[in-house]
Formats: sequence, structure tokens, C-alpha cells
Amino acid sequence: MKIKKLIISALLGLSTFQVVSTANADINNSNNWMQISEVANGFNVTCYWRRALVSSNGESGGYEYYNYTVSKFVGCYASRNKLPK
Repeated sequence: MKIKKLIISALLGLSTFQVVSTANADINNSNNWMQISEVANGFNVTCYWRRALVSSNGESGGYEYYNYTVSKFVGCYASRNKLPK
């Protein structure tokens, strides 16, 4: 019985690690865009994003802003593929 519990806890640990790794990859692939606001208008929502501009020596040089409009049913987070790379 103890071996069965050990196997189950090991499998749960592996699945948790996989979820965390996937989440981190998703953050990295979004090129550090951060949602700053969303404004609903009827069935649409306008999504406002920003990311830090970094110079070649690693210093922050302000922000780049981007916005787009999608269906309220899709949402901002699900439509991150619209963000520039």
C-alpha cells in the first residue's frame, strides 16, 4: 500500500512540474507583455498592453504600448497571439 501511495504522489509531482513549466514557457513566449487595462463596449473589449523597452546594455528605456479589440467572449488573455513578437 505504501508503494502505491509513493507512485501516486510521484505522478502528481510530475504533473505539477509539467503545468508550472508550461506556464513559464507561456510567459516567456509573450515577450514580456503585461495587460494594463481592458475596456468593454457592447460585445467587444479593447485590450491594452505594455512591455518594457530594454537597451542593449540591459537598462530599461520606457515602455512600448499596444492595443486591439476582440469579442468579449474571446477575451484579452486568450487572444495574446495578436501581440507583436
